Amino acid sequence: MKKIIFYIITSLIMFTFNVHNTNAQTQNGSWILAHDDLMEEISQIIFNPNSITMVHLAWNSGELKSSAGGYNQNNGDLLFYVLNNKLYDKNSNFVGQYVLNNEAYMSAELQIINRPGSNDRYYIITSFKDLYEGGEDDNGRFYYTEVEVDLNTGNVIYQDDIWFQSTDYNRTGFALTEEENGQRYIYVSAKNIGIQRHTVTNTGISDNPVEIVNHLNTQINGKFDAHNFELKINEDEETILAWINISVEKLYIVNVDNNMNVDIDVFDINLGRMGGIEFSPVEDNVIYISCSDDQNGGIIKYDYEDGEILEHLTYNGEYGRTFLQQAPDGHIYAVSNNGMNIGRIEMTSGNFYSNVLNIGRINTHLSYDEMDFFILPENSRSFEPLNLTFIIENVTCPGDCDG
Repeated sequence: MKKIIFYIITSLIMFTFNVHNTNAQTQNGSWILAHDDLMEEISQIIFNPNSITMVHLAWNSGELKSSAGGYNQNNGDLLFYVLNNKLYDKNSNFVGQYVLNNEAYMSAELQIINRPGSNDRYYIITSFKDLYEGGEDDNGRFYYTEVEVDLNTGNVIYQDDIWFQSTDYNRTGFALTEEENGQRYIYVSAKNIGIQRHTVTNTGISDNPVEIVNHLNTQINGKFDAHNFELKINEDEETILAWINISVEKLYIVNVDNNMNVDIDVFDINLGRMGGIEFSPVEDNVIYISCSDDQNGGIIKYDYEDGEILEHLTYNGEYGRTFLQQAPDGHIYAVSNNGMNIGRIEMTSGNFYSNVLNIGRINTHLSYDEMDFFILPENSRSFEPLNLTFIIENVTCPGDCDG
């Protein structure tokens, strides 16, 4: 009997109709953002099925590099959040400082994940570069801190900091796989380390990593100190790692197959310093890049298989100094060069829309050559498009022929 099998990847359906599982959720997820109007405000940006809303959390003072939230995995409710290395409960009460060294230069990337197999315990993962009197040190530390939340009372408790590989981690970038069978992997890129893979379980993050690329690799030429580091699992179940270094105009891609064989590509983008990258969640071999060149830069859509620009989404360097981050609604967001507006790459159409959210200047950023490069939070709750398989069987009817 003949069978006609249709495989429909329904990302569009998810975006259009916001299909959820049987435990219907009122939101896709949220971000914690620091921004200012007349004063610096901390807000929760909630990605609803058909809109984006903002909830005021607190006022804050002081320069910020990054922010993140810890969320209830069942309904997306905010449980706690961090600003740089300071921890707050959901009511913005100060809980403590989870990295004790105040004299440290915080890296751009910060992420909060659930401890595998747990709904009330979390890991805060980040890295710091040590400072000394008169300047910066080459020493860096890669930290994680465990947080426990009482889901009934909202009480937040944090454990002592745990660091691993300490002194060789300098301006560290990292990315995580999804949890599977009670564990996940964290890939880490750092100047004097190269790329290594640690295992994340309910007992912590392993301190005996697997080396992926040695720091002496001549193709990379020492540029492992990542400003932004991203990961994607492709259709062949291979791990694709990508990162940018703020000092060069290159895109680095590492393909790790299931046998741990590694292929490395280095692409000359040559459109100014790059502010951020993000893999397309709906197209293989596509990555979006934010480039700061005033004439030819902006956000580009790039084919990292063929090494070519597919499309310029913005021009004249606009939105060229920003992290590009997929939000819990599945779209990719960016910050304008003046920090005042947030734009969006729609995954349904691939079009870019500027100024979809105006909440005052974004205050999470790093500065290079007197230019601010803006940082958006990592997506703390994964967006998973629905995959449907339809199997249609031909039924023999009078006058029909099955062949």
